[in-house]
Amino acid sequence: MATANFPSNPVLNQTYTNLDRSWTWNGQYWQSTSATIGYTGSVGYVGSAGFLGSAGYIGSKGESSFTFSSTAPSNPVVGDRWLDSDTMAEVVWTNDGDSTQWVEVAGTGFLGQTGYTGSTGSPGGYTGSASTVVGYTGSTGGVGFTGSTGGVGFTGSASTVVGYTGSTGGVGFTGSTGGVGFTGSLGSNGYTGSTGGVGFTGSTGGVGFTGSLGSNGYTGSVGSQLYVMNNPGGSFAYTVDGFTGNYPTLTVIRGELVYFDLQNITSGHPLAFRLASGDTSAVPGMVNNNPAAGNYATTTLVVYRVPYDAPSQIVYQCIYHSSMIGYINVQDKKGFTGSAGAGFSGSISDGGSNSYAVGYKEVPQSATTSGNLVLTDSAKHLYVSAGVTVPPNSTVAFAIGTVVTIINSSASAITITQGVGVTVRQTGTTNTGNRTLAGYGMCSVVKVATDTWYISGSGLT
Repeated sequence: MATANFPSNPVLNQTYTNLDRSWTWNGQYWQSTSATIGYTGSVGYVGSAGFLGSAGYIGSKGESSFTFSSTAPSNPVVGDRWLDSDTMAEVVWTNDGDSTQWVEVAGTGFLGQTGYTGSTGSPGGYTGSASTVVGYTGSTGGVGFTGSTGGVGFTGSASTVVGYTGSTGGVGFTGSTGGVGFTGSLGSNGYTGSTGGVGFTGSTGGVGFTGSLGSNGYTGSVGSQLYVMNNPGGSFAYTVDGFTGNYPTLTVIRGELVYFDLQNITSGHPLAFRLASGDTSAVPGMVNNNPAAGNYATTTLVVYRVPYDAPSQIVYQCIYHSSMIGYINVQDKKGFTGSAGAGFSGSISDGGSNSYAVGYKEVPQSATTSGNLVLTDSAKHLYVSAGVTVPPNSTVAFAIGTVVTIINSSASAITITQGVGVTVRQTGTTNTGNRTLAGYGMCSVVKVATDTWYISGSGLT
């Protein structure tokens, strides 16, 4: 017998046939359209006359539920029955293997089970009069139930063959690493210009009478000088190639060409050439200099064609740190020294109405009124009322043999101070150190070594 297998998710009026049975989906359940009528139950027997027994117990309810209503019961379980009160069709909640639905089992519903017959009343009751009433006819038996549903057909066995997995693609190869580019060759260093030769000193004339004044020696051709400035490791110091120590004092000559190389200056200490400490005005005769912002790490040379009216001193200084300062002395160019003229005595004329005795002329007066001696004080006298300091060679590089005369113009004593690292020795004594020049006193200082001077005069203690 073929197993019934009702369609899943049926639509309204969809039909299903199994063997000689057919059903139609009415929206709630599969309604039988060709059910076979069951057997008619036998006629019940006539009850015997006698005492009326007490009502029998109502039979216990079977495991399956039974519902009589016009709508399908909710949450049914397999085997539950529902008698539609509108159509009097009986349906069962059926699982056919792949779905669970309401299915009508026959045209007429099953006959319910007969309840137990009540027990006979106890004896001793009064005997009623003979009944003339015929016992009621038993109810007609229900239509016999439809035969059991055939077994569900077997499900085909699952295939055990698994489709093969495709092989994994190979990993793409990594491209070879490009070679490292070669480093260009290092350019050769530029050559340093040769240093101009030092002019020779003329021979000394023989001693004898004072001769006439010799003509001035000719002025040598303009020379040039290169100074390489350094800032070692970005430290708080400047050095110069060819010089020892920090902040060496440099010397330039009026009329000459001077170059400054600032490649070794770092960005932390840009270097500027200035007329004085903190002065950001332009330095006359200087090209490629920036007195305000300075220069550093540049291959462009600072060029200084020293003017003939240049000041006696300029400075090189860090634009960020004013204490990082060095000095550049400016001097006149000295020509060759002419040979001494023949000695004679007498006087000479200036070509006018003035005549002068042969020998040294007057000692000019300097503009310095106090403080450090400066290069322009050489071979001059200072007429001052305040103290004067003899500076170290590192600050003002006087030539050995320099003579400066100091005259006190006031009635009060003034002090001649020896600078740091300088020895001022009083002639004819063992005294060194600062000296006191009395009011209206006069003295002279003579440089005999790098930082050694001799001093003598009237009113000096």
